[in-house]
Amino acid sequence: MSVSVDTVYQRVLSILNKEQRGYVTPQEFNLFANQAQMDLFEQYFYDINQFGRMHGNDTEFSDMLNILNEKINLFEVTSAMTYAGNYWSTPSDLYRIGTLIYNSAEVERINKNEFLYINASPLTKPTETRPVFVANASGYRVYGSLIVRSSNSTLNGAVSSSTTINISAANPSISIGNIVTGTGISGVVTVAAINSNGTTITLSSAQSISNSTVLTFTTSAPTQLITAGVACNYIKRPATVQWAGTLVDGSSLQSSANSVDFELHDSEETELVIKILELAGISTRELQVYQIAAQEEAKNTQQEKS
Repeated sequence: MSVSVDTVYQRVLSILNKEQRGYVTPQEFNLFANQAQMDLFEQYFYDINQFGRMHGNDTEFSDMLNILNEKINLFEVTSAMTYAGNYWSTPSDLYRIGTLIYNSAEVERINKNEFLYINASPLTKPTETRPVFVANASGYRVYGSLIVRSSNSTLNGAVSSSTTINISAANPSISIGNIVTGTGISGVVTVAAINSNGTTITLSSAQSISNSTVLTFTTSAPTQLITAGVACNYIKRPATVQWAGTLVDGSSLQSSANSVDFELHDSEETELVIKILELAGISTRELQVYQIAAQEEAKNTQQEKS
């Protein structure tokens, strides 16, 4: 779906030339056209906030929220990001960021203070399957770390408010710093020491655990920057509109190869004409043209709200 730049230009010229009200050069038209397109495009996001506060109509096609989403979805893009200097950068046509994606999963956005907080705990620190990103003026930093779960071990004997536990058999996968989880474990608990026989383990805090409880020991690698495989879902900025052509026998003939159409939904053709007429009326001081266009736009806006 798109709107022909030539159709809009010819309609604008037809209205302006009627009764000798003026003329818009291709250069002027291109300037007005891009301004009109961005005005309508940015209005989508304002309107979607307004209509989002209202109840949708029962009739699907009259639900303005659905209509606005349909128009915005034309600009939704998923694209690979570029990594350089420890930062991920977004595509050049970015208008509004949506989500970052890594390993087919959404990357959670957090701020710098939140990162320092969650990275301090082995249970909440970012992983390869639960990455996070922090944004600043330089770009985006995506963090994760590998997590490898060792085999489970069974507690040999109940403990009450003790940091020392015994497991039924030595487990070579257990190492100092492992995260310990299981029924009865309270808080963030790690392995502080392992005796020579491999069955007696010192925990980082006292625990009360029932006999024969199955405990899981998790190895957590340091948090690392993710440097490959990140993409982003975003709303792109509309492409720059360009009408290119020549004047032949008093008529403007388009060069399709050098022209760029509007990227807005095809239902916006009339709105584009009205917007451009407003800008043309202001620019050429043709107040009558501006007033007619402004009245038409006000009527359309009122119809949408009713």
